[in-house]
Amino acid sequence: MAFEPTPLRLALAALLLLATTFFHRILAILPSRRPPAPPRTSPSHILIVLGSGGHTAEMLSMIRYLSLERYIYRTYLVSSGDAFSTLKAIDFERGLTGVETTTADEKNTEVVRGEGFEILTVPRARRIHQPLYTAPLTSLLCLLSCLRFLSPTHPRPKLGPYHPTAPDLILTNGPATGVLVLIAAFVLRFFGVLNAQKGARCVYVESWARVGGLSLSGRIVEGLGLAERFLVQWERGLGEGGGRKRLWNGGRWWGRGGGEGVEGVFGGR
Repeated sequence: MAFEPTPLRLALAALLLLATTFFHRILAILPSRRPPAPPRTSPSHILIVLGSGGHTAEMLSMIRYLSLERYIYRTYLVSSGDAFSTLKAIDFERGLTGVETTTADEKNTEVVRGEGFEILTVPRARRIHQPLYTAPLTSLLCLLSCLRFLSPTHPRPKLGPYHPTAPDLILTNGPATGVLVLIAAFVLRFFGVLNAQKGARCVYVESWARVGGLSLSGRIVEGLGLAERFLVQWERGLGEGGGRKRLWNGGRWWGRGGGEGVEGVFGGR
């Protein structure tokens, strides 16, 4: 019996082709499947998610040896209403560079800039005691803001010959906003806005407080494969498979294949 191209069959064939293309595109851009990046010597742009309170304190402790020669431009992303993290980021940069001047963007109240850095404010993904049924809406607003700030079209000032565009590296340690940043990076890679092989490498660091297992954020990031490097701070957090998961301890990380210094993760002392 000859094949008859009925509307239903054509629709099913088109749907199958679309699903296959979609699946292969996801496999091609998943951070957990991308090859390790070679050592980078050119100036880079790092985006650091500050999640408020303990998350912020842990993150600033981890990046205290950040290389200014390598990461010439630094973006700190904070949630709305989190003045603590904004002030801590300014204090951290003051200690890092010795420059105290910061200015607010007259055209965008969500942006504060200083010498070699910027602080971006996004809507909070979920507030304390916020009803769960409203969380999807606030999370969507946060995601849309993350998409805008991660895009290469977001204006950033030139630093001599270097003009920072989209981040080369994203570093987060567990807040809900951090998960949405990683999802935003994935979406932008899917549509080709970010380079699928080189753009926005993602590193996730689990909180030191997670002794017996991963946080909800960690389980989402690991389950979806959103990060090239997944660091835990207690050995039992490595689980059975290992994979991209590594053990972080005092500025070094260890996996099942041995140890490597902090420079192998995001920068160098």
